[in-house]
Amino acid sequence: MRFCLLFWLACLGDAADSGIPTVDLVHTPWWILAGVTPQGPSIDMGSYNLTSFSKTQQEQFGVNQHGQIVKWSRFTTATAALAPCAEPVTVQHGLNEAQMMRLLGHALDVAWRRAQLEDPQLRMWMEKRSSCQRGCMVKVIGVSLKTLWAVGELLTSAGRGAFAKALESAMRACYPGFRTLNVDSVIEKVATYVGLELRRTHPDMASKSGFAPSRSLQSDIEPCLTHADESRQSFVERMESSVQSALEEARRRSWHLLEHDARPCQQSCQKSVLRQTVHTLWDSGLLSLGNSDALALTALQGAMAACLPNLPEKEAAELAGEALMRFQATASQAQLPGLYGDCTRQRRCSGHSVQCYAQNHFYAQCLRSCPENWDCSSPLVT
Repeated sequence: MRFCLLFWLACLGDAADSGIPTVDLVHTPWWILAGVTPQGPSIDMGSYNLTSFSKTQQEQFGVNQHGQIVKWSRFTTATAALAPCAEPVTVQHGLNEAQMMRLLGHALDVAWRRAQLEDPQLRMWMEKRSSCQRGCMVKVIGVSLKTLWAVGELLTSAGRGAFAKALESAMRACYPGFRTLNVDSVIEKVATYVGLELRRTHPDMASKSGFAPSRSLQSDIEPCLTHADESRQSFVERMESSVQSALEEARRRSWHLLEHDARPCQQSCQKSVLRQTVHTLWDSGLLSLGNSDALALTALQGAMAACLPNLPEKEAAELAGEALMRFQATASQAQLPGLYGDCTRQRRCSGHSVQCYAQNHFYAQCLRSCPENWDCSSPLVT
C-alpha cells in the first residue's frame, strides 16, 4: 500500500522538467517512504545543504539528482521492486501459500491426467521420460507458482495467463525435447482443465484469478543419478556462471531486463530453477544426444522465463543463447592442454604466453618458446 502513495508523494516535482505536477513540499519525500538513501554528493545551498541522488540511482529510479521523477514507468518498477514479496503465511483471497499450492497442485494433477487420457501420443511420450525429468517438472512448477503467488500475479485477472506461461516455461526447462510444435496447444489444454477444476472446487477464487503438479507440489522421485562426481559439479558450476555473466551483461546493456527480474523472490526463484534445470540436463543423459545443444538451449530458455512470466520469449531465447555460447567458450578453454601438454590435435594451448609448437607433422607441444631443431617457422594457432 505504501508504494501506491509514492506517485502522489514525490516532492520537488517540476512540471516543466518532467511533465509531473508540482507536489506540495509538506508531503514526505518518496525516498523516505521507500527507505532509499540518496547517495549523491551534498549540494551546498549556502545556509544549508541538499542531498542528491547518484548517477546510478538516477538511472535505477528514473529521477534527476534532486529526486524529481522524470521517467514514471522506470520509477514505478524500481520502487515496486523494493516492496518485499508476500510471506507464505500471508492470506490472499482467503488462502495462504500452502493452501494455494495444494489447491493448484490438485487441479494441475487432474488436468494433466485428463490431457494424457485424451492424447495417447502425449501419454506414451511422457512414459518414456526419465524420472529426474518428472522430478524436475514438479519442483520447477512448484517454485514458479510460489513466486507468482508471492509477487501477487497469480490471483489477478491475468492469473490464468501467468499460470500458463509458468507451466510452459517449466516444460521447456525440464522436457526440452517436448513436442515443440504442439507444446502451446498442450499447455492451453492443461490450463483450461485447471480452470474447470478450480471453478468446480473454488468458484469465487477461480473467477477472481482468471481461471474459472503432485497435489502438494512436492516430490519424492529419486534423481536419475544417485551420486555427484567432479565432472557433474564442474558442469553445473560453469553453466550457472555462464548464465549469471550473460544476465549481468544484459543488464549493463539495457535497463529493460530489470523490469522483469527486479523482485528479490524472483531472483531467488530463478537461481533455484536454473540449478534444477542444469542438474536435470546432466542427470537425464540429454547431453549425450546428437541435438544436445538445441535441448540445452530450450532448457535454459525455459529456466530463464519460469519465474518471469512477463519476460518476452525473444529476450529469454537471446539470454539462453548468450549463456550457452559463454558456457561453450569456457568448456573449450577448460579442455585445452597447458604448458608441456600435447597439442597435436587441438593446435591450441591454455596459459599465459604458452603456444603450440610443431616438432614435425606428427607431434606438437605447448611451450613458451620453440625448441631447437623443431619446425619453428611459425607457431601453430594459440
